[in-house]
Amino acid sequence: MRLAVTVGFDATFVVRVLSRLGFGERLYLLYGVTGGEGDRKSADVVKWVVDAVRAGVPVAVDLRDFAAGLRQVGELDFDAVALAGGPRLLVIAAFVVGVLKGARIYAAPEYGGEVVDISSLGALVRLASLSKARMRVLSAVDGVADYRDVARAVGVDSTTALRHLAELEELGLVKRVEGRSKFSVDPIVKVLAELYLQQRGA
Repeated sequence: MRLAVTVGFDATFVVRVLSRLGFGERLYLLYGVTGGEGDRKSADVVKWVVDAVRAGVPVAVDLRDFAAGLRQVGELDFDAVALAGGPRLLVIAAFVVGVLKGARIYAAPEYGGEVVDISSLGALVRLASLSKARMRVLSAVDGVADYRDVARAVGVDSTTALRHLAELEELGLVKRVEGRSKFSVDPIVKVLAELYLQQRGA
């Protein structure tokens, strides 16, 4: 794993992430440069983490020009990103680049103990291009669902439902389970599909 971690003023979140995910073959510690007094604090936390774990490459991301900062994060070679603190713009940049790279995405909630895998949010990009018909089929998959039940729920014939589900499977939005007729969807992806449908008035 090649891991990028966003870093702010508190090393606790970074330590939580590293204890859960490990260091992998490469570790980037991203901290924001805003031109403010917090820059030094973040740099000190990064230095402390590098000294403590004896690993990590400090990366100062210039957030005064967000496009440049986004490009800077995009040039890093990582396949997993952990959102563990830092300025909001840094977290947004790391999240966006993580989605575009198809990286695993983790978050260290400020008030929770567990690091949360939110990689399913990467489906946002694929969902945006779906037709309403496919979005309806996707949102009708509840738990593990037979394609015939999905067809009934959506009001289409079973052949159409199966065709849509096969195309959604190719996009990585549903998984075929228990033979050829049943499908499952990640709960986050299902909610995203429902939200898209609400926004489109479907």
